Amino acid sequence: GRLGTAAEVAISDDLRNAYSVAGQIYASLDAAVGSDHLAVNFFLDRGADTWAQDLAKLSAEVGECDMSAPLTATSALSGEFTWVCTHGRLQGSLLLAPTQPVRIQNLELEAITL
Repeated sequence: GRLGTAAEVAISDDLRNAYSVAGQIYASLDAAVGSDHLAVNFFLDRGADTWAQDLAKLSAEVGECDMSAPLTATSALSGEFTWVCTHGRLQGSLLLAPTQPVRIQNLELEAITL
């Protein structure tokens, strides 16, 4: 039987699009490039300037990343991913706001160096 195994959550188009935006944000080192896809509260705890500093630090730590890794949906509005990078890995998670249209409410990125 399948007792004890979690059901796989399907990846919605909104989550897939948000994942693409997360890649654009990291590649450009600028969260503002995704502004059309960010919830109104995205920059409340960490402003655009702080995002730029944090992204530059991550990039210096792990380098360029292959962003073709699959996204794993953890719910209809959230997902996790791990990108393999030049000098390590980047673990990330996305949380979408339940708005119409759906926007990115939270993006977490954490370096895992080798």
